[in-house]
Amino acid sequence: MQGTIIDTESLVLEVVRCVIESHGKTLTAEAATQALGMRPAEAWEAVAKTLGIQATGQELYEQARTQHWIVVLSEPLLRDRWHEAPLLPNGKPAPDCFTAVAQRLGLPPSACLVIEDAPAGVAAATAAGMRVVAVPSILQKGGRPSDLYAKPCPGAAAGCVSILPSLLEFRPERYGLPPFEDRIGETIPMHPVLHLRGTVVPGFGRGSRELGIPTANLDADSLRGSLAEAVTGIFAGWATLPDAYPSQVFPMCMSIGFNPVFNNREKTAEPWILHDFGPGANFCGQEIRLIVCAFIRPEANFESLQALIDRIHRDAEVSKEALAHPQYQQQKEDPFLLPATANSGGAAGDAAGSGEAAGAEQQQ
Repeated sequence: MQGTIIDTESLVLEVVRCVIESHGKTLTAEAATQALGMRPAEAWEAVAKTLGIQATGQELYEQARTQHWIVVLSEPLLRDRWHEAPLLPNGKPAPDCFTAVAQRLGLPPSACLVIEDAPAGVAAATAAGMRVVAVPSILQKGGRPSDLYAKPCPGAAAGCVSILPSLLEFRPERYGLPPFEDRIGETIPMHPVLHLRGTVVPGFGRGSRELGIPTANLDADSLRGSLAEAVTGIFAGWATLPDAYPSQVFPMCMSIGFNPVFNNREKTAEPWILHDFGPGANFCGQEIRLIVCAFIRPEANFESLQALIDRIHRDAEVSKEALAHPQYQQQKEDPFLLPATANSGGAAGDAAGSGEAAGAEQQQ
């Protein structure tokens, strides 16, 4: 459940960093990777060995538990759903936990589908004779899954059958399960929605120059918070430019990620505001506010630049069609988008018409 069904990774890392710093050490990527998917005391033992901390894994675990529960009890979602795991003889990568669940369900392992984020968990489920969908928590530069994950074999009776960039891309019907019923058009509603606020900065210049699709890129500082662990992919939502258009809300289509076609090394956020601002418009240095409320598709590589351009235009069409739905229209009224109007007690303002999508050549 941790890091897969409920987003606890950032909370756990906060606790881990706190404990490690109390011993005069700094958490490294190597230490974090060593501990992934292991039982708590064993994970702390691996961290202590990697960082040279003079304490046992059990001692560090007990120290972490106090801080951990302080964090858990401060989070309503975790407080309501957190349960102590049953004690089992062996932790992952041993299959004990999955075998125990199958027994409680009264099902053979072959009837079970496991969703795992850690390599040790994938190995454990495989050893239990179950099919596994991996949603990697260890990524290489550029957002690619670590080589620690087994290569998927879609038709296998047991083991890794697929690797997904996020649970948003999980389609139950592909695995013989009933499909989800909450899709709106070609989108999946975000729960919760993302609220992003930043400054428009110059990008790589590719949007306008190479693609003919100008985007208003967010500054890096705004990505270190709410976007630091955000799922990569293509999204739809609403955008405002409070300085230039203080009473208007625009539809937008947005890429969050590493853009595999251009092989970016850092995660970027590139919203395309679907409105014609006319020639010469320039919003660099201005505030931009975004509500990301719909997931369209994961990031993908394309065989040609034209194929990428065609897909981006299709994403824009999907965005405009979906955003007409009442559920998404409600998000347009969020006071976050128009702070000045909200403070004055007025309405959120009418959305601008979504004519031919265009924008400022100097935005990107």
